Amino acid sequence: MPWSRTGPSPALTLGVLLLAPAAQAAERARLEPAAASVAAEDGPMGTATNPALVAFDPDPGLAVQYRTSLDDLSSTVQANAVGGGTGLGVLVASGEAGTNVALQSTLAARLPHDWTLGANFWWHLPAGQSNNFTAWDLGAGWRPLPWIGLGAVARDIGSPAPQWGIRGRWQVGVVLRPFGDPLQLGVHHSWIEPDDADAAMDRELCATLKIHPVRGLALRAYATDAYAFGAGVELYFGGTGVGAWTSGLGGDGPDASVALFTSDPAERLIGQGGRVAAVRVEGSYPYQPPTGLFSRPTESYLHLLDRVHEAARDRSVRGLLLHLDDVDLSLAQIEELRDLVGKVRSSGRPVVAYLDEASSTAAYYLATAADVVAMHPAADLDLKGLTAEMLYFREALDRLGLEPQFVKRSEFKSGPEPFTRTGPSDAERAQTEALLDDFHGAVVSAVAEHRNRTTQEAAALVEGGPWSASEAQERGLVDVLLYPDDLEEELEEPFCEGYRLDDAFLVREDRSGWRAPRAIAVVVVEGPITSGPSRGATLLGPTTGAETVVEALDQARKDSAVKAVVLRVDSPGGSAFASEDIAHAVDRLREDGKPVVASMGGVAASGGYYVLSGAAAIYAQPSTITGSIGVYSGRFSLGGLYEKIGIDATIFARGRHAAMNATSRPWDPSDLAVVERLVEATYDRFKQRVAEGRNLDLAAVEQVARGRVWSGTRAHGVGLVDTLGGFYDAVDHARQEAGMRPGARYELVTYASDDAGLTELPARLLGAAVWPARPPAALDALRLWSALEGERVLAVMPYLLEVR
Repeated sequence: MPWSRTGPSPALTLGVLLLAPAAQAAERARLEPAAASVAAEDGPMGTATNPALVAFDPDPGLAVQYRTSLDDLSSTVQANAVGGGTGLGVLVASGEAGTNVALQSTLAARLPHDWTLGANFWWHLPAGQSNNFTAWDLGAGWRPLPWIGLGAVARDIGSPAPQWGIRGRWQVGVVLRPFGDPLQLGVHHSWIEPDDADAAMDRELCATLKIHPVRGLALRAYATDAYAFGAGVELYFGGTGVGAWTSGLGGDGPDASVALFTSDPAERLIGQGGRVAAVRVEGSYPYQPPTGLFSRPTESYLHLLDRVHEAARDRSVRGLLLHLDDVDLSLAQIEELRDLVGKVRSSGRPVVAYLDEASSTAAYYLATAADVVAMHPAADLDLKGLTAEMLYFREALDRLGLEPQFVKRSEFKSGPEPFTRTGPSDAERAQTEALLDDFHGAVVSAVAEHRNRTTQEAAALVEGGPWSASEAQERGLVDVLLYPDDLEEELEEPFCEGYRLDDAFLVREDRSGWRAPRAIAVVVVEGPITSGPSRGATLLGPTTGAETVVEALDQARKDSAVKAVVLRVDSPGGSAFASEDIAHAVDRLREDGKPVVASMGGVAASGGYYVLSGAAAIYAQPSTITGSIGVYSGRFSLGGLYEKIGIDATIFARGRHAAMNATSRPWDPSDLAVVERLVEATYDRFKQRVAEGRNLDLAAVEQVARGRVWSGTRAHGVGLVDTLGGFYDAVDHARQEAGMRPGARYELVTYASDDAGLTELPARLLGAAVWPARPPAALDALRLWSALEGERVLAVMPYLLEVR
């Protein structure tokens, strides 16, 4: 099903809208949707009806319409563009009184509890000298439930130009959606300023109707208490819509209108036979794409996943083309995509993978899931096995006079080792070697299975690269060498003649402006886990703040439409305190009868495992990095550095341990005993969480804990993971846990974890420009430690392991 339907996360999709004139002559200066409701219209022309409603639907949208009067042949053309709660428009109206050009700007904001506020500013430029004037619209909207909406608006405040038919108008209305989008019933009441200032206000009651009898078709109608009425039809063709209607019948004079507008890419009246979905996988895909001034629009990982998922579900899709270049995804994410590609193939539809310039092990791992692997003739296949590089800073710290002191539980919790040692401990070496064995084995098995090789032959191919394109073809790693401009013609064999390549397959995401009547909520935990609010794409990268996640989980708990929650975790952990807060919020959901199912991404270790340990079911991929059930705490004494640079320190304290955090002295044995006691208590709490969530006794938990890191495959074997599967497997499990039958209609509702405020604005503006997209390991480690500054006891993975 389509991905996110609500929430402020950014998207590049276009809203559905059809334009039509108002019934009253007094409103001829602007164009509105047919049967417009001040409580319902939220697309690009929702600005003309009620600017506040634009905030309900943040998707970009465009609309152009033309209207002509059948009485006096006057005409109006209007164009509008909206996106992210803002909008711009231009209107040109011509008639007996001359020509009026108007410029429109819109600003709207979404408030808590499903309220919105918005305003339009109009700058009118009529023909003649010194005729310019301005006008304002102010509106409010409220959608407390999926089936009802309310709206109020004051338009053309002050009746700035009655000679142009522009008079003040106040409206309040309500719309009912008893079956959701298929049927929309509305009524609104208007008070209109008269031409004569001494006369009473005109009043009008209007009923509106909009129905979607079939996919890709909408019908509109309205009637007023003055016996004026109108009707129209809208046709949608997957991203583009057209419409025609008439209005004002029985009133001051009939009008005819036509419109061209953007629409939901999934809305299509006529099917698309022979379509091949093209999905480009390039670079990295964060869960919270950067939104800085200098950052390019970035697709989220879950949206990428949804596009491949929809290709597998949509029977009108004849096949799938994966264009792979510089793929920067974890092996677990690659496996998640491979599973979905396998569903396309299992339905009898071909899949082709095209390897472009930067063809890494990760890219080829994904490509092996396809029926045909094509490659650029000038590219190299960078298939050369797997490696993990770890940096150790102890000698550098000694030279600087910095003394590291750490307490940990237990021997596998090697997070402090980069600072306390010059190389890995035996425990660290053993768990890292085990991870690499599992990852290497997964890649070799994929090559052996899909390229028809023995395990030994596949291992030799994986370890023998890199290979040139011609060498890769000779060894059977790729099937054909093609330049990009030859690709479409050569694909006629696997996809059959007459196919059409859909390069924009679901690139745009369409989010509804209405709350879902029945939903599964998705809450994402990404990056280091910290106290306080989440931070998005800043200089230090994304972090998950317990305050933000707890708020999202509580919102899902209180929302009657949410039947279950999928907790997606791609995090190495972080603050033990913050992880406990999130785990407690998960407990509250389950206590209220709402199941929580966990889906692991590339890594869900330490605090990342802590937060999901209480889930009803845990899903992971074979190459997910998880476990690391352990904690540590520590500090650096700067006394040696102070001595080197000539700084003297004197400490005054009251209390045996009052000075234990003084930077000029190390912990003494008594201080260390206190830290040992605190770390032990946190470790015991962590293990108790796991024991209760996984229904294990504490002795069994200790056997799989001790800070040990596991691959998803091994974690499944020791009971830390229930099922090997991906995000959509977890979603389906959540559906079952919620008691929804197979095929039941529901929506996935994402709760954004990015809660950055004005203080993060400079970092957001510069972050994508100055921080490398793929930083060196030392900088990545610095980013992790910087994000966790101020946290006392850490439940964080021992290291940042990047496999290439």
